[in-house]
This record gives sequence, C-alpha cells and structure tokens, in this order.
Amino acid sequence: MSELRIAPEFAPGLQGLDGFSHVLIVYWMDQVPAERRRAPGAAEPGSAAPPAGTFALRTADGPNPIGVSTVELLGIAGNVIAVKGLDAVNGTPVLDIKPYSARHDVAANPMLPDLAHRLW
Repeated sequence: MSELRIAPEFAPGLQGLDGFSHVLIVYWMDQVPAERRRAPGAAEPGSAAPPAGTFALRTADGPNPIGVSTVELLGIAGNVIAVKGLDAVNGTPVLDIKPYSARHDVAANPMLPDLAHRLW
C-alpha cells in the first residue's frame, strides 16, 4: 500500500474520486540521473532491453522521466489517498491523478511487438 499526500489546497479536487475502484497516477521520476535523460535513441548497449527506441520501452531513460501507474484506490481521508500497486519510489512527486475509465483507458484488440512479449 502507498499513501499519496496531496497539497491541502488541491484536496477539494479529490471530491468524487472515491467512487472509482482504480486511478491513474502520473509522476515525475525525480531520482533518474540527468545523464540517463537522453534523446529517444536505442536502448543502451549491454542493457537487458532489446534494440528499441526509448518511446517503445517503458523506461525512465527518455528525455522526460514521467511514469504512469494504474493502481487500485483503497480510500481517501482528507488529503491522503491510499492506493495499491504504485510502481514509484517513496517521495516521488505526483504530477496528476486521473480516474480510471474502461471507456478511455483500455484499447480494443491491442497489438504488441515481439520486444514487448520478451520484456513482459
């Protein structure tokens, strides 16, 4: 379980969010060193990732280390949101929170390349 502490002035924006079972957390991976933030070229030689550009990989090595996680919403108390399944380091800055919507967040018949099957 993770707890997200929202600045008190943004707490009114949480109204109605508690009716959703899942939310998308958008965050800034602030602990990624600047030298890893590079142009969207191929994965670094010797890495476990297959040859692919940074936008084809779920990596922090792109020019903007932004992460997105779909998490289970466990509850909201004041300005604190409890979630399950967040893939972020403690203290990571949250950029935004979006309610999960099966209408908008699920693609019908998605296709994945071989590299995705090898990675995941």
